[in-house]
Amino acid sequence: MFPADGKSNTKAALILANVWRFNNAHAHQLWDRQQEDQEEARQAENACLAKLKEQEKAARDEEEELARCKEHKKYKNKYAPILNTPLSDAPIFTPCRYADAKICSGDYCPLLYYTNKGHGNNLSFPDLDNGTLCLICSESGDVVLQATAEAKAKHCTPNEDLSWEEFSESNVRIIRNMERHSWENTRIDMVHSFWIEIESHRWRHSINNSNKRALMVFQGRVQRQWHVCIGTPAAFNLLPISDQQIREYRDELVDNTKSLEIAKLQQVCLITYTFPFPWEMSQHPLSSSSFHVRHHLFCSSKTTLFPSCPPSRAPTTCHLAALTSGLRTPVISVCLPLGPPSASG
Repeated sequence: MFPADGKSNTKAALILANVWRFNNAHAHQLWDRQQEDQEEARQAENACLAKLKEQEKAARDEEEELARCKEHKKYKNKYAPILNTPLSDAPIFTPCRYADAKICSGDYCPLLYYTNKGHGNNLSFPDLDNGTLCLICSESGDVVLQATAEAKAKHCTPNEDLSWEEFSESNVRIIRNMERHSWENTRIDMVHSFWIEIESHRWRHSINNSNKRALMVFQGRVQRQWHVCIGTPAAFNLLPISDQQIREYRDELVDNTKSLEIAKLQQVCLITYTFPFPWEMSQHPLSSSSFHVRHHLFCSSKTTLFPSCPPSRAPTTCHLAALTSGLRTPVISVCLPLGPPSASG
């Protein structure tokens, strides 16, 4: 073509070379652009895969951490950290889970669980520490399921019936447990001051037992009422303590004691005992095979009768003793002759 146009071979070769270079350069540009696009797509795909792998790994780690937390919560003793603390010389007191849960939630908990006696009972009955259920009969007569710890707590010794030694044991321990469960300092100080005023009251060392018992009844009833009224318009402060109410409780205890003594004195027990006649008296005109002698004893308490004579003397004379229990009543001995009746009848 080029020679026909009057161009030499050299010029034709130069033109062809330039055309080839141009086409080759353009092809290189297209190739490079295609390779760049493919590389960008490959990098984007790799980045997406890497992100998916990271998300899967994060989800797997989260599941493992959740499972580990559940296992730690379920087996706390297995994963609990060991402190570098030597064994204490003082006795270690650990409340049962029922009492600890009550203090943690701020509910009323009997002081018995924080005494040495209550702690010993908790060790003897492990079902206070687990979630076992038992069947009980409710007040309406229906049989319902209830936690064993709740059922036993209804029958534990109330706070007002504790001794002063048990009261002193429990209030210190329960205050420590309140602090461990992050109770408000104002509430802890109020409860602590309330118990201090009870123990430092002038009736604490009174020679009259009713005065001391009135203090225990006051602290037990007031503390239980305080827990019931929390969060209601009837809520109140435990301090200062009411001497008027303590005196009313003292009068109530005195009246109850007197009523109980009067009831014991008025109690009458009627006892009937029968003496069979000897065989030789069965033919007596005043007696028959079905005739018995009845005697009545009136005692001020429960009476027990027993024969106190040897068997050899039983046919002629029988000594019976009436023993009374509950009151300081002397022993009454009754001697009854079992011979034939006299001429005078």
